[in-house]
Amino acid sequence: PAASAGTTNGLLALLIDGTPELLVRQSSQNYSYGSTYDYGSVPVNTTATRFFYIHNRGSSFLTLLNTVTAPGTGVSLSYSLPTPPYNLAPGDSVSFYVSLRPTSAGLKTVRLLLRSDDPAHPEYELNLTVTGAMATPTAVTWTGAVSTDWATAGNWSPEAVPGNVTAVTIPATPPNQPLVSTAGATCASLTSA
Repeated sequence: PAASAGTTNGLLALLIDGTPELLVRQSSQNYSYGSTYDYGSVPVNTTATRFFYIHNRGSSFLTLLNTVTAPGTGVSLSYSLPTPPYNLAPGDSVSFYVSLRPTSAGLKTVRLLLRSDDPAHPEYELNLTVTGAMATPTAVTWTGAVSTDWATAGNWSPEAVPGNVTAVTIPATPPNQPLVSTAGATCASLTSA
């Protein structure tokens, strides 16, 4: 149609305020607010690193503000996130990593709070768990300091029960000679002095 004076024909686009929505992903798995991601079993004093994505599945820009961590005892934490404030367009993602290092055996939990302008979850909580596993030493020497029981860690130096990768040395005159009284005792090699 012809335009008359003072009138313009065309498309009128209306911008409607939307809402940002933060979502955390690891690989193709989505982790909703309050979810837990398990690193599995990691040898004590060994660092395990996982890469995650912060995704804005909302309809307006998401502003990442800062991060708060609450590490538990027996675990150290390091992470890399964009410098706040960081704006993420609708549908976009940004990667980050979190490294956990158990410093003692057993289950450890770290709470990660990602702060943003997501109105539903301004503090997006993601719990991270890791199980610290004692590494099997590659060499031990029998001390017999506690008893005659092969399966007692206090009878070995360093204090750990031998496994299938462990070279075992038994000296000639320990206070107690070793006795294998349970099934499953293994070692890679055995030297008797």
